[in-house]
Amino acid sequence: MVELTIILPVYNGWPYIKTALDSILDQTFENFLLFIINDGSTDETTEYLKSINDKRVRIFNQENRGLGYSLNRGLKEVTTPFVARMDADDYSCKRRFEKQLDFLKSNPDIGACGTFFHYFSQSPRIFGYPPPLPQSHEDVVKALRAVENAILHPTLMMRSDVVRKSGFYRFEGIGEDWDFFLRLSEVSRIVNLPHLLYRMRLHPGSLTWKNWEDCRLKYEFAVASQDRRQNRDDLTFHDFLKEKFSSRSKRFIWRIFIFMDSRSLLLYRKGIIAGLKKKPLWLFLLISLSVIVAPWKLLRRLRKHFTFKKIYI
Repeated sequence: MVELTIILPVYNGWPYIKTALDSILDQTFENFLLFIINDGSTDETTEYLKSINDKRVRIFNQENRGLGYSLNRGLKEVTTPFVARMDADDYSCKRRFEKQLDFLKSNPDIGACGTFFHYFSQSPRIFGYPPPLPQSHEDVVKALRAVENAILHPTLMMRSDVVRKSGFYRFEGIGEDWDFFLRLSEVSRIVNLPHLLYRMRLHPGSLTWKNWEDCRLKYEFAVASQDRRQNRDDLTFHDFLKEKFSSRSKRFIWRIFIFMDSRSLLLYRKGIIAGLKKKPLWLFLLISLSVIVAPWKLLRRLRKHFTFKKIYI
């Protein structure tokens, strides 16, 4: 019996997708299905997918509909008891699925688990700078509700029945993850394993860098929706925007904050890329500029290091 399905959505993932796929097919745990959702790619991705010769791989081609839609399409095809995520430009360490699956089997009260991760830029053999993440369910939810880094989406492994109870993804495009995380947390416990089992690639094509305002609005909407669900009918995105930006001044101030926040994030990640390329001077300069642009990010990072509850597995 196949126990695990891995869902890998891709849109114009060439040339990174080959590294991602190789890392999946080379796992110590081999009893899985891999669903690749080709979301209307127009580069070499489609031709590369045709060359894959592995009976565990199933390819779904569709018009470009966005990440949330692609994930829902894959999830609705799942018949295995467990399902995992993977991004087309990242890298899963060799024992990732084995360790996550063993953990979920040993902890029936946990419905989903992410993992700690490293950053990398060009080669997954050169990696580092793991960010602090919460481990316990309580700390994960607290970070989610504060719209702070809580879970790296593509590291998730989940029980399929918990995913169905959560209602899947509500947004077809970017920003789909926060709402999904919070809905998962309402029907089961969600944690991060303190094992560095994933490597996230940093490159200029990152969607979040380009659309940070849209993502942030979806994240804040997800938190507001969870608050509303406790006492009233669910909140619509249109109503949320009306409440949040009830005046032009509120919208203006919020956009200044988002501009600084996104530029700080971009500088920080460029600094990490410089560090991975062994350019310490650029690393120091870019990280320093990141702190100057948005000093509250440094304060958040320091607080995380000292306040997150440590769990030893």
